[in-house]
Amino acid sequence: MIRLVIGLVAITLAGLGAAWLADRPGLVRLDWGGWRLETSVGILLVGLAALLALAIILYRLWRIVRRSPSLLGRWRAESRSRRGERAVVRGLVAIAAGDARDAQKQAREAESLIGAAPLTRLLAAQAAQLSGDPAEAEKQFEALLDDDETAFLGLKGLFAQAQRRGDSAAALVLVERARTLRPDTPWVAGELFQLQVADRKWADAEATLAQAVKRKLVEAADARRRRAVLLLARALELEADGLREEALKRARDAHELAPELAPAAVLTARLLWATDKVRQADGVIEAAWAAAPHPDLASLHAQIHDADGPARKAERLDSLINTNPGHGESRLLLAERALMAGNHAEARTILEPLAAQQPTARALDLLARLERAERGDERAATRWLAQIAEAPPPAQWTCGRCGHVAARWSPDCPACHGFDALGWRVPGAVPEFLPPLLQGSSSAAPTDPGAFAPDALTGSMTARPTPAGPATD
Repeated sequence: MIRLVIGLVAITLAGLGAAWLADRPGLVRLDWGGWRLETSVGILLVGLAALLALAIILYRLWRIVRRSPSLLGRWRAESRSRRGERAVVRGLVAIAAGDARDAQKQAREAESLIGAAPLTRLLAAQAAQLSGDPAEAEKQFEALLDDDETAFLGLKGLFAQAQRRGDSAAALVLVERARTLRPDTPWVAGELFQLQVADRKWADAEATLAQAVKRKLVEAADARRRRAVLLLARALELEADGLREEALKRARDAHELAPELAPAAVLTARLLWATDKVRQADGVIEAAWAAAPHPDLASLHAQIHDADGPARKAERLDSLINTNPGHGESRLLLAERALMAGNHAEARTILEPLAAQQPTARALDLLARLERAERGDERAATRWLAQIAEAPPPAQWTCGRCGHVAARWSPDCPACHGFDALGWRVPGAVPEFLPPLLQGSSSAAPTDPGAFAPDALTGSMTARPTPAGPATD
């Protein structure tokens, strides 16, 4: 709109100027070299304007001719760049489709068109990975380290190569270098934590976890559980080495952080019992039972009070049951207590509904004992025992990721090496596919908040060494 107004004003002024000159034609005379030129002022101005326009056109043509070589070179460079970019795109599509031959072809074409740019190097590295050429892939990833902007990408690729060949020492060095470049990256913290756990560097893993919490890469509540597992792993090692005081300190800290972690409570209570701190051991077992009842807790509780009299045993057992009376484990304990005391009617009232709702082997075995004790009915006892073969399998230490059943608890799964993946659950259920700082889950934490998912560049983690901690029962 403004341009239109300016244009109309200019045309108006030009018309007024032309009219003014027409009313005042004037006379201009030029004598030069025997020549005389006479004309009006208006025609002279028109002639000068035409000469000026011609001069401008000639100047523009001269500049175009003078700059044509550079313009042609720029056009050719832009054309090569566009063709190179198309080759990169086609190469990435080939990688996504799993076509290693086409991916390598496009990588070579892209490099010939736009040179060894970071994007072409990345394409060449991924094409080499796809075709099974680790030497070429490492060469391309190492070239990315020369540029500060692509150094992290090169380290990540080299890390993946180290993981594929099982070189955990090299992988640890690479991920530590990556942390100096991008300390706030979840992938860095997650992989560093996993490698430290695999090497049993519990203190280093705790420090990494603390940094992850500080940088908000993992929630504080999830970090408490993971720190508890780390402390318990260290406590088990210390106990195996005979350092019981240090083991007790760490086991107690683990229990306070995660009361639902039964192995921490079992180890804490066992070490307290070994130093004649029975009341404290009972307190630990009861706190753990209130959070998550577990047969190992009941077994240890029975061992602690094995030498007590009947009245004292019943009192301590009631105290334990009352911390979580509605749980199935508490009801089984109550049935056992009634059976031992000869309260057959009370035991039957508890066990028959349990066998109908959850026909576990323990409930069926107690019913068989009840039939023998109350009625001496061996046939009825045999019928209950026969149902055990058809009952669901009992809960065991089962990995929530791969379904592996372990004989005892350990900080990571002996099969898939997922950190804190063993939980007290029924085997054979569909494994939990955990969401992506720090891999692992347990029965108390059925999902795995904050863990890192593998990506297309790094691939999945390789196997970690199997831990060999003492049993928790």
